[in-house]
Amino acid sequence: MGPPASGLVEYAEPDYKLEALLTPNDFRYTDGSLWGLHNTGQFGGVPGADIKAPEAWDVRTAAGNIIVAVIDTGVRYTHEDLADNMWVNPGEIPGNGIDDDGDGYVDDVHGINAVNNTGDPNDDHGHGTHVSGTIGALGNNSVGVVGVAWKVQIMACKFLDASGNGFISDAVKCIDYARSKGARIVNASWGSTSFESTALHDAIDSLRQAGIIFVAAAGNSREDNGVNPIFPASYDLDNIISVAATTRTDDLAFFSNYGATTVDLGAPGAAIFSCWNGSDSDYKYNDGTSMAAPHVAGTCALLMAQYPNDNYRQIINRVLSGVDHIPSMAGKCVSGGRLNLQKALGGSAPTQTPTVSVAATDGNASEQGPGTGTFTLTRTGDTSSALTVNYTLGGTAVNGTDYQQLGTSVTVPAGASSATVTVTPIDDSEPEGDETVVLTISGNAAYTVGSPGSATITIADNDQPASGEPVITLTPSDPDASETGPDNGVITFHRTGDTSQPIQVSWTFSGTAVNGVDYQQLPTTSPFPFGLADADLTITPIDDSEAEGDETVTVTLVPGPGYTVGSPGSATITIHDNDGRCGCGCIRAGTRYGLDDHQPDGRHVRVLDCELFAGRLRSQRNRLPIPPHLGNDSWRSRFSDNHVDPDRRQRSRER
Repeated sequence: MGPPASGLVEYAEPDYKLEALLTPNDFRYTDGSLWGLHNTGQFGGVPGADIKAPEAWDVRTAAGNIIVAVIDTGVRYTHEDLADNMWVNPGEIPGNGIDDDGDGYVDDVHGINAVNNTGDPNDDHGHGTHVSGTIGALGNNSVGVVGVAWKVQIMACKFLDASGNGFISDAVKCIDYARSKGARIVNASWGSTSFESTALHDAIDSLRQAGIIFVAAAGNSREDNGVNPIFPASYDLDNIISVAATTRTDDLAFFSNYGATTVDLGAPGAAIFSCWNGSDSDYKYNDGTSMAAPHVAGTCALLMAQYPNDNYRQIINRVLSGVDHIPSMAGKCVSGGRLNLQKALGGSAPTQTPTVSVAATDGNASEQGPGTGTFTLTRTGDTSSALTVNYTLGGTAVNGTDYQQLGTSVTVPAGASSATVTVTPIDDSEPEGDETVVLTISGNAAYTVGSPGSATITIADNDQPASGEPVITLTPSDPDASETGPDNGVITFHRTGDTSQPIQVSWTFSGTAVNGVDYQQLPTTSPFPFGLADADLTITPIDDSEAEGDETVTVTLVPGPGYTVGSPGSATITIHDNDGRCGCGCIRAGTRYGLDDHQPDGRHVRVLDCELFAGRLRSQRNRLPIPPHLGNDSWRSRFSDNHVDPDRRQRSRER
């Protein structure tokens, strides 16, 4: 259709109103100091290497009804940029010296101090104040900085002392407090490679059950968390977001930990300007994944305010599905990208996390041919994008030896609901008997592991001994034993081939457990009656009172007349100790020790080998002498840069 006959009007459209992007008037935002929020290329940066805060703030700036618990060194709650955004305990009357709400803390108006068990969480270090400023420094107040959320409630929970160290037991107190007082998000900019505490894991799991997100710093030791896990960031809990640090040029920060399946995303964490605790108007720059995590915590607060009906997984999915995919994060984290607040806040509602299960759709493989076996991994739910599923391989067959080398992940293409993993046996000449390949799906933030989560393929052997002798192999059919009960372990002897004759089978015992001392005395030979294909050897632990740590029993077949030793020819049982256990992440005496060194007085000195994380950017190994006079019990240790002191509790380091 042409223009009207008059020729005076070419087109008509609404007269749209234009307006500038919403930006705050906070001085250090307008001068370009906060590159993580808005990067125009200042100070050598790359324009756009930021979280797109001003674009997102056109959608939402405030999360006034959302409580974010900062579990850290405390918060300077009188700071000019934080005072108006501090959470106020509605059950407490300030300054009356009474525990009004009966929670065990007097005047816990803004949070608690778990270090000295008081209601005053004031920051005597600065780290927690810096973190809080990034999450929620008051916006548009003409001074200082601005947080990701201009308005939010910051709950201060202090468990790290003035030197930045703290005990796991105090961290658990803070987690329990935050959960009980209504926090929706917890920021944890700290961690250690020195422990994997069950108490801390269970506390974070209690947050998960309450729908609370736990944002954790990935660590500053330049390591792969999939190889050297750091806790709490590396716990396999789906309410944890593990955050690496990126730079103003969109690179992975040189100090940052990473992990293709163990770290979720990156966020600005180098040269971050925020509040400090020196005075009510103090600010400073700081580096670390500690600074990256609060960018994500603040984002989660805005998302919860914007999407109040979303559950914690949907909020996390919005964060991870909205990242900017950048080269430096490819293969370094689950999402492959850096936080983008605008996409997370303005994107369409994410679909429910897909569920992935596995089945052995062709469960019989063979060396003859060879004949392959097939695992099929199937997802239900969203199929709109490609999904990488991680898995582990187990069973009696060895990856790369008994079958062609397989990786640890498979990708389901966009639009597809399944992908396959093919097991191709290697046709060797060793009479090893039938073997198994077990594929187990690993957990991941991008999907939920369904049922069944594992499946088994059997590889049929096509080799027999030239002599026609039967082949004996071993399987740990019940590999876990315990002093408690005691609970037995079982190793099964398998005979393949001729079973028409009785044979006498021999073996040796090895491992850290001692035959007749740590488990009931067992012989090293036994008859195999005719007609019998399988026989069990039962390991019965002796429940002693010695704190010796978990120990192993390895049975290894010895060649003998009338049979051939196949593969596997050895199997291992683990005996779990029930003595000397202690909480709070301490290392138990006897967990790993060497030297059975007799002193002149006939006593022993045990030396504990332990993996330490000392300082921010490095880890080391150290050895802890356990003096004889301490006896068989448990000891707590404090870690520092160069030594380990017995009788002191283990500490966490700020990240």
